[in-house]
Amino acid sequence: MKITVSCVQLLPRLGDKQYNLEKMRSWVETVMTQYPKTQLIVFPELMTSGYEGTPEMFQELAETLPDGESMRLMGELARKHHVHIVYGFPERDPVLTDVLYNAAVLIDSDGKARGTYRKVHPFADEKRWCRAGCGFPVFDTEIGKLGIMICWDTGFPGSACISINDVVIHGIPGPQVIKDGDIVSVDVGAYIGGFHGDSCKTFAVGEVSEEAKALMKSTEESLYLAISMVKPGVRLGDLGAAIQKYNEDNGYGVVREFVGHGVGRDLHEDPEVPNFGKAGHGVRLQAGMVIAIEPMITEGSPKVKVMGDGWTTKTADGKLSAHFEHTIAVTETGCMILTKPD
Repeated sequence: MKITVSCVQLLPRLGDKQYNLEKMRSWVETVMTQYPKTQLIVFPELMTSGYEGTPEMFQELAETLPDGESMRLMGELARKHHVHIVYGFPERDPVLTDVLYNAAVLIDSDGKARGTYRKVHPFADEKRWCRAGCGFPVFDTEIGKLGIMICWDTGFPGSACISINDVVIHGIPGPQVIKDGDIVSVDVGAYIGGFHGDSCKTFAVGEVSEEAKALMKSTEESLYLAISMVKPGVRLGDLGAAIQKYNEDNGYGVVREFVGHGVGRDLHEDPEVPNFGKAGHGVRLQAGMVIAIEPMITEGSPKVKVMGDGWTTKTADGKLSAHFEHTIAVTETGCMILTKPD
C-alpha cells in the first residue's frame, strides 16, 4: 500500500506556542493546496514548544491527550482536509501530572487524537525535563498501520535484547534461527504507573550441554545469593563481592564493563550495581531504594567485545555467557523482588 506523505521541516520558535501553532496551521493549508493528494503530514519533534528549553518552560507548555490546545486546532484542520497529521509536543501524564514526555501525537482524518508515542530514548538534556516512554504503539488507520519514532530512537534497533550463546548483552532480534542446544538470554523491561522494572533470564533451548547448564546455574544462584543479602545498611560492594566470589570459585568470568543499576522513573538510574567489588565499600542501601541486580557471567575470559552495530556485546573468546536479573526494592527489614512472577 502506497501513501502520500508531506514532511514539513521548519524551526519552531522556542517557548512561543501560539506562533508555532499558527505556523503549523499555515503549513497544513499550504500543503493541502499544493499537494491535495497528501494523506499524512508530519511535523518535527517538539513542534509546539521548540527544543532547547528549560524544565519550567516545558511544564508551562505541556498538554494532555486528547484535549490539548494544539490537538483541537490540528483536529479541525485534519477533519477539514481529510488528512492525518503527526507532530511533536511536550505531553503531560494524565495521572502523574508532574511527569512530562517528549511525545508525538497522531491526529486521524476524522480529527481525532488517536494516541501518542512517547520517546523511549531521551537524549542528553532532555532527561532534565522528560521521562522515557515505554512501548511502541502501532495505530491502525485508513491509510494503513502507522508507528512513530523520534530522533535518537532510530539509533536503537530493537525493543528487547535477545542474546544467544556467546552474546553477553544487547543482542538485536533478527533473522537468526534459535536451535536445539542454544542458551538464550531475554532482557526486557516493563513500565507501570510511571515506574520501570527490568528483568532478564537465560533459557535453555532443548537439550543443552552440561557446561551450559552449570554456567546458567552458577549465574542464577549468584543472583539469588546477592538478593538474600539485600537490606538497609548493606553496601553495594558486599553484593558485588559475593557475586564475584561465587562465580569465580566455580571457574567463571565476571564481566566488568557492564553492571546493574538503580531503577525508578527512568529505566537506568544511579547508583551503579557492580557484579564485582570489595566488601564494605560502595553505596549503603537504604529502605525505599530500588535496584536491578544482574550478574553477567562468562564460561571463560570476562573480557567482552562490542560488535560493529554498536550494541551486540559478545565474549571476547567466543565462549558462552549467561545473564539473570531482577528488580529489587529495599524494605525496612529486607527486600522484595518486584519482577518475580507470582
